[in-house]
Amino acid sequence: MTKFADYSELEMLAEAQRDGDLSPERHRRLAQLLRNPDARRHYVRYQLLHAELRMVFDGDTEAEPMGFSETDCFANQADSSPSGCNVPSSCQNPESTEASEFERFPSLSSGQNIFQAWPIVTMFAIFVAVTLGSAVMVFKSKDRPAGHAAPVAEVVASLGASWGTGVDLPDGTPLSAGELKLNRGLAEIRFGDGANVILEAPVDCVLDSSSRMRLRQGRLSARVPSQAIGFTVHTDHATVVDLGTEFGLSSQGNNGTDVHVFRGQVALATPNGSKSDPELLGEGVGRSVKRNGSFIENIRANELAFVSPKEFEARLMAMSNEPYYRWLAFSYHLRREPALVLYYVFDNAIGKPARVMNCAGATAGKLDGLFGDGDTTETCPEWVAPGRWSAQSAIRFDGSRKQTVHVPSDNELIITQAATIATWIRPNTALLESDVAIVSKRQANGSSVGPNYELGLTCQSNTGQEKQWSLYFKTGNRQVISPKVKFVPGKWVHLAATVNADHTVLYVNGQPVVRENGVEFTPHAGDLWIGCAPAGPKTGDAPHEGPFEGLISELVLARRVMTDQEIHQIYVAGTPAP
Repeated sequence: MTKFADYSELEMLAEAQRDGDLSPERHRRLAQLLRNPDARRHYVRYQLLHAELRMVFDGDTEAEPMGFSETDCFANQADSSPSGCNVPSSCQNPESTEASEFERFPSLSSGQNIFQAWPIVTMFAIFVAVTLGSAVMVFKSKDRPAGHAAPVAEVVASLGASWGTGVDLPDGTPLSAGELKLNRGLAEIRFGDGANVILEAPVDCVLDSSSRMRLRQGRLSARVPSQAIGFTVHTDHATVVDLGTEFGLSSQGNNGTDVHVFRGQVALATPNGSKSDPELLGEGVGRSVKRNGSFIENIRANELAFVSPKEFEARLMAMSNEPYYRWLAFSYHLRREPALVLYYVFDNAIGKPARVMNCAGATAGKLDGLFGDGDTTETCPEWVAPGRWSAQSAIRFDGSRKQTVHVPSDNELIITQAATIATWIRPNTALLESDVAIVSKRQANGSSVGPNYELGLTCQSNTGQEKQWSLYFKTGNRQVISPKVKFVPGKWVHLAATVNADHTVLYVNGQPVVRENGVEFTPHAGDLWIGCAPAGPKTGDAPHEGPFEGLISELVLARRVMTDQEIHQIYVAGTPAP
């Protein structure tokens, strides 16, 4: 590891950052210095030292000093699993806790504290305290301003917020250092250094400075830009120092603290200096800290457990009835559905051009859709924009090239009792041929077993007449067909099916169009195919299902029967503007 040369410049920039006196040029310089692993190590230790000294001089007797080692502990973090969804890491499911996912700081032996680990800096702090007469005044004047001092943060926006003071805090309200309670609703606050924090009521916290807060109890998510690196959150059990990231933090008072890293990196320290303290946590990594830091459990980072800044923005914009944000806000709600197996929003072309990311929270990190059949690039569809809205993409399928998206076989995909399938499509009916399997879970070519489940279109026109289509659902050899569906060229249509042993219901644009008796599923281990499926078994004069021609922009697969109202809600939320 390359040693860092000029700690003095790094510390000067860190001090200026805490003072809110960092110009854009100096921000860029700090970010450049922090590319060095040794510089990042020193920077985090320096920020944590500052936080510990501040707690001591502020009289925070409940906080215990963190343990540190002067060993070179930071290294370049290995690339974590890819993120693609707008709620991306929620779409991640990291299982491994190997050292390649994060780097640990070895701590000092039991009984040592931060003053032993940093004797020179500690002596300097004492010298400053003696020289100026009061270390308390030094730290409070700089980081804990009185009520008449400059604010340390401001209220950006809120949704249904009820504050502990009983007084409304409109957007733009400046916040001075001190206690802040949110009894109900959501609120976004922006600290002076640029960090944005979403508070989810009930929250009891203390704003200490423009770069530091204490979370006594409650939940928050933070998005920290590069100029706000070093933003620090303390709880009773842990201290989190940001390194330019997005993370979630939950404090349950005496019951512990949970840390979830969605993107970037944070440094985590605990008060009693266990051997793994502090450690660098990367994307997709989470920790649950219990018993005042004496017990740390590895957990999955779960972005859907929090209201992220992006979701908060979507909820705000949805209040003004913006169609795209109305759908986006609803999609976050849908992602949290426990029975959801797949949720493709077809909106991640930039991050993963040959993959459709699964955004279902219950199956996060798996069941991504892969472009093509695995044999030739000719079968890979393409991203197009816009989709239903200018801010969203879609996937175009060329039927003549039998383009497809497939999901490799997985037990999660096997449906045995109940299912809901829903999708938005814009078909080019002029180019569709015979029957079309839009979504099909079936075995390879030549199998005599019908699909586990299949949603598609079947041609209802006679020879020489204009083609007309119906929606169908199929499992095994049992097929339920709707009345004819009218497709308007260039218009999106929402199709859905809900199936169990009692009922089979097919929907077009949020309305049920046929209800029949239920079916028994034909489970098997075949892949899931979207757009073009392998030819199924031929029965009688019925043709093989052909490839889909057109656009698809959303797909829902759930392991339960959704109600008429729920299907209608999905349709209303996703309906594009006229």
